[in-house]
Amino acid sequence: MAIFIDANKNSWSISLNVRKLKGIRDSVRDKSGKQVDLMETVNDKLVFTLLSDPCLVGDILWYLCKDQAGTLKISKETFLDSLWGEYLEAGTEALIEALSDFFPMSEKMTLQKIVEATKQILQAAKERGVNEMNSQAKQIAAMTTEELQSKAQQALANESGR
Repeated sequence: MAIFIDANKNSWSISLNVRKLKGIRDSVRDKSGKQVDLMETVNDKLVFTLLSDPCLVGDILWYLCKDQAGTLKISKETFLDSLWGEYLEAGTEALIEALSDFFPMSEKMTLQKIVEATKQILQAAKERGVNEMNSQAKQIAAMTTEELQSKAQQALANESGR
């Protein structure tokens, strides 16, 4: 059983079994409207989606926690509002842990490898984005006041010409 804590300091326990997997498949849709089948997690595309789509993770976590939330009289909106930053990350990690616990050892190891590789890809993409932003910031910092004013005027002219 995996546990995570949300921004409101509520502790949530999640686990997976066939009934819950079927319920998620029947109830949760991704942003394209497709059913979410967590049995496809040994598929690296679904793992990537789970690690990069906070709304989907929130919907899956809600499905898994809604009975506990009902006991605590917490609405779906309040639950989802409490998932951000480190709390969303903790929920995602708990979901991956619950998935890993569900699978037999051979698939568990494959899932762990896919998750680790996907995290590395996402981290590399973030670092590349930061590096590009830093590069652009350095270029802007190196510009003279006249160059900055010229760029601003060009941008305004382009906007008004549309």
